[in-house]
Amino acid sequence: SFQVAGWPIQKMVSDGDHVLTIGSNGASILSARTPTHATLKMFQGNGMTGGTITSDAIWLTTEDIGLFGYENNAQYKEIERFSLRKANPLNVGFNLAFTDISDMTHPGMPIVLANATNTATLDPTIGVVGTNGILFQTVPLAFTSPVSNAATWAKSVSLKYNATIELNNNPDFETTMQMAVDNGIIINGTQYVQLTLRSPLNGSMHVRLIYDYVKTETPIAMSELIDRPDDGGGALMAEWSLVHDDDFARYLVYVNDGPVWDANGITADVLQTRTIDKAISLHSRLSSEVTTANGVDLVDGTDYYAVVVVEYDDGRLGTPSAVLGPASPSDEVPLPPVWADAGPHDGGEDGDLDVEWSRCTSLDLLQTNIYASTQPMTDVLGLTPESEVMKMEGNSTVLSLSPGQPYWLGLTCVDEAGQEDIMNALIVGPFVPTGGLNDNTAPPKMENVAAVDTPDDDGGRITVTWDVNPAEDCTFYAIFMRTIESSGAQLTGASVADGSGFSQAKIINDCSENSTIVTSIDGIALQDGQMYLVGVVAYDDWLNANLDDVDLVEVTPLRNQNGQPTPPDRTEFVQAFDHPNDDGTSIDVLWSISDADDFSHYTVWAADQPVTDLSAAWALFGDDPAQCGCLKVNKQWVDESF
Repeated sequence: SFQVAGWPIQKMVSDGDHVLTIGSNGASILSARTPTHATLKMFQGNGMTGGTITSDAIWLTTEDIGLFGYENNAQYKEIERFSLRKANPLNVGFNLAFTDISDMTHPGMPIVLANATNTATLDPTIGVVGTNGILFQTVPLAFTSPVSNAATWAKSVSLKYNATIELNNNPDFETTMQMAVDNGIIINGTQYVQLTLRSPLNGSMHVRLIYDYVKTETPIAMSELIDRPDDGGGALMAEWSLVHDDDFARYLVYVNDGPVWDANGITADVLQTRTIDKAISLHSRLSSEVTTANGVDLVDGTDYYAVVVVEYDDGRLGTPSAVLGPASPSDEVPLPPVWADAGPHDGGEDGDLDVEWSRCTSLDLLQTNIYASTQPMTDVLGLTPESEVMKMEGNSTVLSLSPGQPYWLGLTCVDEAGQEDIMNALIVGPFVPTGGLNDNTAPPKMENVAAVDTPDDDGGRITVTWDVNPAEDCTFYAIFMRTIESSGAQLTGASVADGSGFSQAKIINDCSENSTIVTSIDGIALQDGQMYLVGVVAYDDWLNANLDDVDLVEVTPLRNQNGQPTPPDRTEFVQAFDHPNDDGTSIDVLWSISDADDFSHYTVWAADQPVTDLSAAWALFGDDPAQCGCLKVNKQWVDESF
């Protein structure tokens, strides 16, 4: 290693007689044909990256200080690292005339070989015939210098020539003229073509040029005309195709409250007499809302039709699009929030629940209503808002509820007309408003869980029992269920967490209870003869629960009674009165609470005359709200104090 430079060796190259070894700090020349491979020369230097051997030189490359060369002989003399070869003086020959351009060879400096005062006359008898009979010929351009092998570069910038063109009886004149027009310069939407006419003899000349042209326009089409979604009415959304014309000024949208404007279609002349309903100057914007028809505000429920047309820089209108429609504006019921979440309010009082939700998207939003219930629910029918959050107050609030009690929340968006979708409210929960610190400890595993078919019933029900959970912070129980085809499933230490196939069939919000009746799972009634797995899990007020160690039991609901099912007891007390402060289309109804243990829902019927027997109506259309003029309420009670 001491006999070569730059050890360790990283690269080697050879020309057959010598070996060039290269390391990061040096290189060496070794004899390739002797047994000892003697070292002939060492080169010291940092950052070497490669090299090669030629017949007359040795070349070494480095990372950042360039190329090094050495003569390939016994002296290995270093080659001068800088050299410059320049053609100086430099002459150029053109059309048998030579010019010294040594002082003109600078980047960007033009060299003029001929101009209007120093023309280059060519032989008019030779050449190749081109356009209009003009003879084109090749003229050599020669560069000479006493310095040999000096690189020279030149670029042709422009060539101008004079010629006499006979216009009369020229069959190519129309094509040539059109080519000149096509290549004219366009400035601010106007095309300029410069024509110069000369005569070889003195005398007068009369020229008449007629050029007819047809300007083509990009056709435009209206692709969509719809009601603007989730708004307060009085507006439509229009969408159209893109126009790229150079003299484009703006899109104009015209709306009409009828299907036909003109028997032969809508023309620009017809539109000139109407009021513009929307003007868009940005050519890449292809949609907009429209709120008027011929300048008059749109009316909800009315059918409207529309066209779009392009206005150009000179004020003219293009060809209007085909009429599109009908479309009717409407005041939609606002959609509920997409998501919501809740949890104990940090630093708050016992019973404070921090609620956050996605902002309502309604364009005429007034407020967000939040409903709270201690029972599971699918809608907020009959409930009174727990909180009304105005739109300028954001999308979070704090509710003050009874501590340690599980709650389900329903959220709706309310528009300026007071509309809200109470039947499709966003339902989330359960949540437990609480205080103190989260101990992150789940209540103990439930003991002595049992499930049996509910006796003496009409089927579709099971009774589940368990021992009361001893945890002091127990808040509610959850009944988990899923279907099975046969016995043999794991019954001890099973998991009911997400992904296990189990669903929460029922919530019991009183930890002193030790039994309940279950009639459905995921909103579907239990099927007689179908086997189910059942488990019970206890939750604390921070929703801590052990879902991975649950004892399960098997149960199959059966119908134990023959004949017709037993109907619930008659509702004895019913009271109805006008709903205050409304538009006169609503009434409030109160009734006594049913104590049926297999309760499903109430049906509230309304009629414009006295009715004492609903059997005929029931046989005709049942309790389908779309036909019966009735309302189904699936909450057994909505006001616990009633």
